Amino acid sequence: MPAKKEVAAVSKGLRKAGIFDREGDMDAKTRIGRPLILGLLAVLLAGSAAPQAAQPDVPRAYARLYSLLDRQLTAVERHFDRRGPVTSATVYTPELLSANSNTGENMLRPQAFQGSLLLVKRFKEMGFKAVWISLDYPMLLPEFPRAAEYLDFYKRVTAAVRAEGLGVCLDLGAFFPRGTFSQVDWDYSGETVESFSRKAREQVDIILREIRPDFLGIFNEPDTQSRNTGLDFNVANLRTFARTVLEGLDRGRTRIGLGAGTWSPLEVFEMIARDTTVDVLDLHLYPMSGDLMTDKIDRIAALASRHGKRLVFGESWLYKAGPGELQGNIAAWDKVFARDVFDFWEPLDGRFIAALMRICRAHDAAYCNFFWSQYFFAYIPYSPTTAGLPPDKLFALVRENAARNIVSGTYSGLGEAVIGLLRRRSP
Repeated sequence: MPAKKEVAAVSKGLRKAGIFDREGDMDAKTRIGRPLILGLLAVLLAGSAAPQAAQPDVPRAYARLYSLLDRQLTAVERHFDRRGPVTSATVYTPELLSANSNTGENMLRPQAFQGSLLLVKRFKEMGFKAVWISLDYPMLLPEFPRAAEYLDFYKRVTAAVRAEGLGVCLDLGAFFPRGTFSQVDWDYSGETVESFSRKAREQVDIILREIRPDFLGIFNEPDTQSRNTGLDFNVANLRTFARTVLEGLDRGRTRIGLGAGTWSPLEVFEMIARDTTVDVLDLHLYPMSGDLMTDKIDRIAALASRHGKRLVFGESWLYKAGPGELQGNIAAWDKVFARDVFDFWEPLDGRFIAALMRICRAHDAAYCNFFWSQYFFAYIPYSPTTAGLPPDKLFALVRENAARNIVSGTYSGLGEAVIGLLRRRSP
């Protein structure tokens, strides 16, 4: 368990680093930016237990959605339970949110680096065997301000991960526009698909030479990346990107992946499996609607197998949206992701993770990344007060709750459940 002095010192250092302030002001939901402190704070917890079975009191406003997700999870569980016991060597990873490149210059402050180191230690204590880091183009290229410092940061972080005996997984994409999803200002408007692809190859070369990760996802969610860059990463252009990055690439021992969200058309995965030399198809899994977490995954796995490739789940979390809410930007909707903070979702989050582990065993996935790792440490209760708060305030409350748990040395119920799942590896 962390000592109170250690907790206080790290919390004080992170405040000095500007990652969060004393008043709790934070940006809206994001996989990056100031809310990443949830991951940094959360890491100070320790404990273990089996998954919780208690049924929560679900607020009336979310009763229908909760029931829908419950039914969808039941369908997934039944679909893969029919497969019977399967031996798999899947490596499960948490996202190292404190090292997400959309955090920008806050990562370069010494206290933030120390927070990342502590987070890595706690993930190891939970039983994870690797960590996952998201690093966007063109952060490591000379044209990007302080590029050499960012490269040094990632080299030190990944060296610390390896010093703990853990593996290193990286994936690459484009920065979100500054604001809700990013603290970085970067303008892609002068790029073409060809110039973006050439620069991506340069950054991939740097990563393979200087960091040498165990796994490197060179691109994912082409729909999201199209929105972030203003470029059209349709199937043909994604093929151009892949060929530019992969041709003559000195991979060393690094496995290379390329993929999309499971909500993308099957033709995207067909092209990647058939026309590229990647080692794995990299899936991002959020919505469970329709067959996205059952037959669609089976079809993608079959494609991968026919072409001698494996699966990786490079990003995953239970997406708490109804059918009418799946038309927008799935990977970047603060309204939906802000729902995650409430503790009544905890049993479903645990079932989702257990179900995904079933899927990984069924298809012998190489890696599986649980993205929103802060919830291994803290949620907040739903109340008339919290129900009306905007996303930024909800994340502030989660941070405060995480800080209290750091002092007491307590995991969230989900964190305890994940520890149990990792220990048993047979949910």
